[in-house]
Amino acid sequence: MLRGGISSLVVAKTLTIASSQEDVAPISLITSDLDEIVDATISGADAWAPVIEIVIGIWLLWRQMGAVAVAPVLVAAACVLFQTWLTRFLPSRQKIWMEAIQRRVGVASTVVRSL
Repeated sequence: MLRGGISSLVVAKTLTIASSQEDVAPISLITSDLDEIVDATISGADAWAPVIEIVIGIWLLWRQMGAVAVAPVLVAAACVLFQTWLTRFLPSRQKIWMEAIQRRVGVASTVVRSL
């Protein structure tokens, strides 16, 4: 419902602004920020359950297998470190992505407005 409501406001605003593509840049940024807000809202509501599942899972593994239960924890820690290293490359890639979104939304709104 949140996404639908905000999306309709963004579309309405896109159709009422001037025809140059530079004027559409803030609207395209709002559109991509909307996706981030919706994803964060969904993820934030369910953040507590996986922690409990992991703790129970490790405890059950420890009961059945002993010290070997540490292996999944080490693999998960390695994945977190690798993901942290990968996030260094994110800002430059995200800039390219946002510029492409701005061009796409600008062209689409120009086409819709000219109909």
